[in-house]
Amino acid sequence: MNSGLGQSDVVIGSFSRPGRWMQPKLNLDIYDYIMSLLDPDELVLMMRTCSTLRSAGIKYLVNWPGKLIGTETLRSFCQFVLQATPSRIGLLRTLSLDLAYATSRDRATLDPIIQVLSQAHNLRRLEMATGADMLLLNPDLVRVPYAMRSLRSLDLGQCGPEHADLLRTLQSPLEELKLTFMRLPWNLSRRSPSLLINFRDTLHTLSIYGYPLANEEPIVLPRVHSLETSFCDVSYDTTKMFAMFPNVTSMKFGDCSFLSLSMTDDEMDQVIKRNEALGLDHQWVHLRSLKGSAQVIHEAGLKCSVDDFQTCLDLEDAQCLIGLMPQLHVRTLNVELEFYQFMSDLSELADDHSELLYELVLSWSSVHKLDLWTQVDCGGSVDDIFDAFTKLPASSKIEQLSIEVTYNHPPDRDPDNASTVAKHFKSRDVQHYVTKIARALPALSNMTVLISCNSRSEWKIVRSTRKLAVICCLWDKDPQDWYNGNSCSDDESDEGSEDYQAMKAKFDEYWPDDIEDLFALDDFDY
Repeated sequence: MNSGLGQSDVVIGSFSRPGRWMQPKLNLDIYDYIMSLLDPDELVLMMRTCSTLRSAGIKYLVNWPGKLIGTETLRSFCQFVLQATPSRIGLLRTLSLDLAYATSRDRATLDPIIQVLSQAHNLRRLEMATGADMLLLNPDLVRVPYAMRSLRSLDLGQCGPEHADLLRTLQSPLEELKLTFMRLPWNLSRRSPSLLINFRDTLHTLSIYGYPLANEEPIVLPRVHSLETSFCDVSYDTTKMFAMFPNVTSMKFGDCSFLSLSMTDDEMDQVIKRNEALGLDHQWVHLRSLKGSAQVIHEAGLKCSVDDFQTCLDLEDAQCLIGLMPQLHVRTLNVELEFYQFMSDLSELADDHSELLYELVLSWSSVHKLDLWTQVDCGGSVDDIFDAFTKLPASSKIEQLSIEVTYNHPPDRDPDNASTVAKHFKSRDVQHYVTKIARALPALSNMTVLISCNSRSEWKIVRSTRKLAVICCLWDKDPQDWYNGNSCSDDESDEGSEDYQAMKAKFDEYWPDDIEDLFALDDFDY
């Protein structure tokens, strides 16, 4: 973290006494660099060693490197900053607040926060995440002068029409804005002032759900480069979306089916035909990142080059992705595929699943890097997936390939089928799969395979004029072995899972248990 403070802010001294060790004088830049790399608990340990390091580290503790979450932490931080006013509060440059656990009438927490914001004259960046009602009932959180001018990031959930009115009066230079509307103001007229008009010269990252952007008076937000929204929020109209956000380079179409407009199949077909007919001058030319379901991106009719494309689909949407791939010119592809053969409502697809799967995999042959994560409902599907890659033409451009296959149900839901699938997974010869695919794909140089109940492995493919060498660089027994012959309990707590314990260990390593004590620095013993 760069606090923006110079050497004049903290004086580093040295001392010399007869018969005692001579302390060398260190340049403050060295202290700054070391402290900028430390986690909060490590920083406090360093600051407790002497008054000199305590003085040098105060600015890093004030500018907390992460969100302040929880009422006790928020109160402790405010008390720490306000205790030595104005010296400490004058060091405050950045502040990130998460008020999810504070109520809108919790004066013991909110009043100190507002006091800090009203005195933080050097505050340059304020980030805030909270429920919309909190802001409505406590407008000073964003309206005190120092907060208003420094507010750069705002995350509001559970918004309604009244919160939209509040946002229209906000005069902050927002750069990042995340809004989720739960009560939909679909009755907006074209004369309604734009929700985002005050931020059109500063906003570069926008995530908005449940708000009918296309129903407002049209504006252009030329600085927005990262956009996340649902297609229904722009009335399924790619032209309007491009006109409002012409310079987007990162696009995510979120799942907002519960907010979708009611539309018949014929009406949706007309939408798709209209968007597919758009020329390149009404679309983005290049996206660094594109995320969303294959069905939604098919509806948008996008035609552009994409560096990184992340999508999800089931067999029913396979034709959507097959049709999209030639239009998107994808370099890196990440696919989540639900490959279910036993589907009563898709019996025709289930009969021809192998042929459909091959057509789908064939549409990926022009990408350079491919990550496939798939869920299956029968053991034989793992063979179908790998066989599809062995049939790809030699002209395939795939250089790096990752395939992960897992079972789609908890084993206790269908113990007999789970047992059959687990045994099939365990018996698969991964090296045989990798060798066959390496022979089929001349460009392939690296491959990763994870098969549940089998293993996770990494492979390097080395080619010479006459020989092909498939070298195993890593082989681990699958840590996700979900079947051990016994059914699992649905009531098992997530806190007992390996994933949870790993996540908790990582959290505890960064944040100490006594997190509020980090700010109790006035009782140092030197």
